[in-house]
Amino acid sequence: MSESREEVRERIEQMREKVRERRVKSGLPPESPDMEFVDGALARVLFESEIKPFIPVVTKYIASTIKAGRIFPVDTSFFEGSERTFAILKYSESDFYSGSIRGVIDIMKKNNSRLESGEDHDFQDIKKRLFNCGRFLKIFQKEGHIFYNILEEDGKTHDAKVKRFREDESLLNSEIQKVIEHYNSIEHLLEEMHKEEELKYENN
Repeated sequence: MSESREEVRERIEQMREKVRERRVKSGLPPESPDMEFVDGALARVLFESEIKPFIPVVTKYIASTIKAGRIFPVDTSFFEGSERTFAILKYSESDFYSGSIRGVIDIMKKNNSRLESGEDHDFQDIKKRLFNCGRFLKIFQKEGHIFYNILEEDGKTHDAKVKRFREDESLLNSEIQKVIEHYNSIEHLLEEMHKEEELKYENN
């Protein structure tokens, strides 16, 4: 006999309660922190001003590496100073685009390290990772926009906030500082969540 909707809701709530109890016993708040706490308009302005210029560099690296059939050293100093922005965008409503770019940069740095240390590597695995990042970048570029989670009725509000951030640098910096302070206050909780996700991945 199948469960009724009410029984399913009750069972789910019981499961959630067990998770809350387990978190409290571990010294954590009963509820997990919000993983998307960066405003979409703020994320868009940061992406377009600081991360978008990296696109030609990473796409060229993808094409060159796949064509060469091997890894080679590359200067990554162009990306220095972008860590904070990537960290902020990681917790935005739509991190698809920046996540792919960050993934390629991580591969570039790791490949440099491999070459310096003489570490063995699986080129086919590297090629597959680069290909997937490049595929996502092409999709987003073809669509012509980045932030997909904005409901149509919220579009005007979003555009107005983007305009204010672009025109008022002090407002932009103030919002960035608020995000950083919030991140610092919940960083240990986010680390716990990432550990839980890694364990789930390993157990699957």
